[in-house]
Amino acid sequence: MESQSKTIQQRRMEILEWEKTNRNLTNRSQLDVGTSCHYSALIGKPFGCAVGRLLDEDLAEALDGMPESSVSRLDIFKILPQDVKDLGLPFLRELQTLHDIPSNWTDEGLSEEGMQFFEKMVKVHCKWNEILF
Repeated sequence: MESQSKTIQQRRMEILEWEKTNRNLTNRSQLDVGTSCHYSALIGKPFGCAVGRLLDEDLAEALDGMPESSVSRLDIFKILPQDVKDLGLPFLRELQTLHDIPSNWTDEGLSEEGMQFFEKMVKVHCKWNEILF
């Protein structure tokens, strides 16, 4: 499997770059800006939320049907596929936070505030070994 030949840091970076390149204020999986996000793609939206995009459709839809399905909850984290859990709860939590906060986005992509959050995530979750060594 391709993802197994990459380091966790490389996989995290690819996920962050995808979010940066493909998302904007209006194409996130929300009914309206500022409402809660959905793991699966909504009608008229090309893909699900940041974590939902990493899941198969059946699991994403099952999580959508749960009243409290935040990835921050340990019971939700535990049912994620192993390759997603391998990314780490702190990364997934921050990834979803980047995705969820409307002020992180403009109609074109990341806002200045969002770009700062993105760069912090890269430093903490993708480049930590460069900082330590």
